[in-house]
Amino acid sequence: NYLHSLDHVGSGVIYLVNKKNQIIAWSTTDQYTPPHQEASTAISLTKAADATDPLIHLSASYIVSHSNAIDNVFTFTSQGNIYYGTCKTLEDPSSLGLRIITVLPEKEITGNLLKGEYTRITLLILLFIISILLILGIISRLLKPIRGITIKSLQVMNHNFDPLLNMNHTIISELREVTDAFNAMLAKINASFEEITANERNLVLAKKEIEDLLMRENERLEALVNEKTNELNTTLKELMAKEKMASLGNLVAGISHEISTPLGVAVSASSYLRDENTKFIKTINDGDLTKQKLSNYIDVIEESTNIITTNLERASNLVTSFKKISVNQSAEAEMNFNFYENLQSVLLMLKHEYKKTRHSFDIQCPEDLLLRSFPGAYSQIFTNLIMNSLIHGFRYMDEGKISIHVTISSQPLTELQVLHIEYRDNGVGIPPENLAHVFDPFFTTTRGSGRYSGSGLGLSIVYNLVTSTLNGSITCESEALKGVLFIIETPIL
Repeated sequence: NYLHSLDHVGSGVIYLVNKKNQIIAWSTTDQYTPPHQEASTAISLTKAADATDPLIHLSASYIVSHSNAIDNVFTFTSQGNIYYGTCKTLEDPSSLGLRIITVLPEKEITGNLLKGEYTRITLLILLFIISILLILGIISRLLKPIRGITIKSLQVMNHNFDPLLNMNHTIISELREVTDAFNAMLAKINASFEEITANERNLVLAKKEIEDLLMRENERLEALVNEKTNELNTTLKELMAKEKMASLGNLVAGISHEISTPLGVAVSASSYLRDENTKFIKTINDGDLTKQKLSNYIDVIEESTNIITTNLERASNLVTSFKKISVNQSAEAEMNFNFYENLQSVLLMLKHEYKKTRHSFDIQCPEDLLLRSFPGAYSQIFTNLIMNSLIHGFRYMDEGKISIHVTISSQPLTELQVLHIEYRDNGVGIPPENLAHVFDPFFTTTRGSGRYSGSGLGLSIVYNLVTSTLNGSITCESEALKGVLFIIETPIL
């Protein structure tokens, strides 16, 4: 852009060479090839004979054959004429590798004796100005895209994601690639910012929906608890009106023992749900909510509400049973059910009783075991046995183990199929002097012991359910500090 306008250089010549040793511009022509392009107008320095200007031919041949001419002043002679030249590599931050070569004949520099000194000074000034202009032009074209990227980076801090101006005019292909990559990055940041904004709106809506859901669920559970409480109060009044009850106080204690387990589990699950809800609200307020945390919270809600509903329904069934049956009658109708699923529902119902402990379960039972019997009776049996282990057997233990093995066998001669259940824990066991009384009503060694206090009805209820409701048998084997083993056998109809 500058060289072809220097027609006042006289008979000298100035030309520009890129890092590929191609002459891309010279002062005696308007032709120009940018250093990042390949074009037919570019002339190889080693083939400078193709140039139309003889000085380019002479100086290029000299530079190719004399490597010490680079970055130095050099002289050469042709046909009796002396020529002076400079070959200077331009220093720039982009490492373009451009060299500017200036060639002047001696007579152009010296002139006549009267004007020689002035001409020399003028030429030196002219060369200096030309070099400065070239350097300033190149630096300006180099820094313009860099300044644009800097300014745009500051604008991004204010959420301005508009792309940079097109930088195709820059002479450096690498800078064009940088600006293109910067624009692509801005587009991705803008898309991510819009996605985050949309997610924040969705989270606000999700929070409101969850709060509404919890409010409705709490209202439903409160109404259900009130209803079952009223039923329990009514049942207790009916029981108190029965004059044939020989020991009304003990019977009420037995009812309380049965009802307290599912209600206690429901209360624990409700408290756990309230704590998880508080943590979830804090997570939303702190802005830490993620999809995984939301999914985990929904799982907690589903699990807790299932536990609460299951236990409240269990309490409801117990209340109903006490209104309709005597101690040796079934609490519910005979029906077909999956024994394994029934057992798993008991473990789920009691999960909050052992969830924060290191106690473990070993369940060995066919998953496809179908029976026609009384599922409620089996649920009560396992509930009492497990709670007995957790409260009494593991009283002084941090890590207990409960094993439940279920198999089907045939009795000799009759070929009657029998459900064989072995319930075992590795707790503190039962002393020999107490083993004969474990199934006696109201027999307990922990009455008045606070949390571990019992009414002595748990194993008595288990015995009555096995022998009267299920027409089976139950035995207990134990030694002090060696755990306990209950063997239950019931016929399969």
